Amino acid sequence: MKSPISKLALEYPRAYENLNSQLSKGGTFKTFILKFLIVLSAFHFISKVPILKGLVHTAKGLVAGHISEIQFIESLSMTQVSKFVAPQLKSFLSDDVKDVVIIGSGPGAVVAAEIEMARGTKSICVIERGSNPKTAQSLHHSLTHVIQDFHQAGQELIVARGFPLYAQANVVGGGSEVNSGLYHNLPDQYVKGYANALGVNEGIWVAAEKQTHSLLAPEEMNVVPTQSLLARGAKIHNLGFKNIPRWRTYFEDGSFQHRGTNEIYWNLNSKGPRLSILGDSEVVAISTQKSEFLEVTYRNTISGEKHVIRAKNIHVAAGAISTPLLLARSGLIKWNDTRFSWHPMIRVVASTSTTDLGAGDIDPFQAWTADRRLKFGAAVSTPPLLSIALGRPVSVKEASKLRSFYVSYSSSGNGGLIPKVGLPWYKFSKLDRSLASEGVALLEQLITSGGGKIINQEKLGNEKYSTVHIFGTLPIDGGIFIPGTNQLKVDSRIRVSDASILPFGPGVNPQGVVMTAVRIANLSNFHE
Repeated sequence: MKSPISKLALEYPRAYENLNSQLSKGGTFKTFILKFLIVLSAFHFISKVPILKGLVHTAKGLVAGHISEIQFIESLSMTQVSKFVAPQLKSFLSDDVKDVVIIGSGPGAVVAAEIEMARGTKSICVIERGSNPKTAQSLHHSLTHVIQDFHQAGQELIVARGFPLYAQANVVGGGSEVNSGLYHNLPDQYVKGYANALGVNEGIWVAAEKQTHSLLAPEEMNVVPTQSLLARGAKIHNLGFKNIPRWRTYFEDGSFQHRGTNEIYWNLNSKGPRLSILGDSEVVAISTQKSEFLEVTYRNTISGEKHVIRAKNIHVAAGAISTPLLLARSGLIKWNDTRFSWHPMIRVVASTSTTDLGAGDIDPFQAWTADRRLKFGAAVSTPPLLSIALGRPVSVKEASKLRSFYVSYSSSGNGGLIPKVGLPWYKFSKLDRSLASEGVALLEQLITSGGGKIINQEKLGNEKYSTVHIFGTLPIDGGIFIPGTNQLKVDSRIRVSDASILPFGPGVNPQGVVMTAVRIANLSNFHE
């Protein structure tokens, strides 16, 4: 019997090459493990081993996804050209001491840069591990997109029951350039808790939120609830639901332009003399030994060469995993200072009408219970991603009547980063398990009532988790910051300006919430 990998190489050589490309970006050890799991997937008894069946299904899905990718790409209209203009990246840095270095370039980093520019800071250097986005808009949410623009090609695991998957962007602009761009204000019932954690009154939160909304200018898709399976089901069950605006500009011909932070901020400001962006550069250490400046050591991800840049002040905005990892490895925080919060998601695939929203994209409607404990939404439904979910190839024709949906909630268990290794770990709480059970039952009812049928029913019983929302790894009220600020107690010249500082789960897509929290945290005096 040929292994799935050998069979793929013989029957689908292009898919085999793409799979190898994706696996190689995960590192030697991870590549070995995933290939081993793909080989195991040929043996049916493995699907009955609890600790392995979820991982084997994911590995099997990778193979299926790459087979579907070929047909998916061939079906696209490649005349769709992105209007994206890349930020200007610098290939060198001067020996001068920078006023501010910002590590990372995602939404939190944009807010940090915006505030620094408004303060009149003369020299700002942004250091980003990735380079400019490589994937045209027409190929977003394909496996090609994942390989080119995600860290470790999207192959990252949480050490928890079922080994949930998560992904991080690896491009200038961060997650805003690779996600679906759904924008939420913080739910009203959480504003007081966030304001208290940040040491401000609720009015300041609301005012800062308006600034975030003004910067992003999100737009709603011109659709109605009757076009949405999820909205139809939510209405029947008396749940709240809404057409969620996105970081997009919609045009009269039905096309759109995604607007990540590059379009919103970096493109324009990187052309001026005050702000420079250094791409393909991963920061590996921060030193506070010098009283007159900080030293930031970074490694060029292409050549492997290391360099040092000096800065008077630093914003660490590398993301909810990379930020605490960098700070811990630099000796600026302890490993047990780290936490781990997320929105666990359980996804299913359902069949529905080909005219329903979400084909090749997402249905923009979301629904939630009155107490906001559970949220329901649509995941991206391109043929490659549907294939991964189902563990078998999905054709473009079949994908036209399939949609991916999920239930999610804010975590309440314990977690953090494993010392030295840096992998996130998480222990589910009783409340987590209760919400998962309640959520999957209600998700099934919503889909059925809305006119759909779940076709991978086993997902509901297995409670197979994944996530695209990680935050709160260094909560603003967790004790490592000077009260009322995001400045580290160990050295006030260093601030954390990303999703790490969220005090608890917002229960919604968090990027807008992150930007508002970072804006407020940076209101306190920074420069001497």
